[in-house]
Amino acid sequence: MEAELWGVFMGLSIAWDEGCRDVILECDSWDAVILIQKPILNSHPLYNLIIDCKEAIGKNWRCEVTHIYREMNASADHMAYLGHGLSLGLHVFVSPPTTASNCLVSDSIGRALPRAVLV
Repeated sequence: MEAELWGVFMGLSIAWDEGCRDVILECDSWDAVILIQKPILNSHPLYNLIIDCKEAIGKNWRCEVTHIYREMNASADHMAYLGHGLSLGLHVFVSPPTTASNCLVSDSIGRALPRAVLV
């Protein structure tokens, strides 16, 4: 959960710093979305990070936070996969890697990619 929230906070910070003022943040962690959207107890172990996310969302911009199923966001999954081969730290891509082209097309037309789940 902490990694998801850090991703939200860093993504919002980058969007703000780059001058984006109309943002839709899609997160595949339902729990993270709920933590950000609902009131939080100050005894929560991730309270400070959650408050940082809420403050970033509350800046002078239009920022909508929604849940998206992982299967509908192949681009994010692909970028996470590529991240396993990178050094630690923040990596910002000005344009998407060519290997993400098919994922971007799938995401843009709303095509979900099936995922096998063991039961």
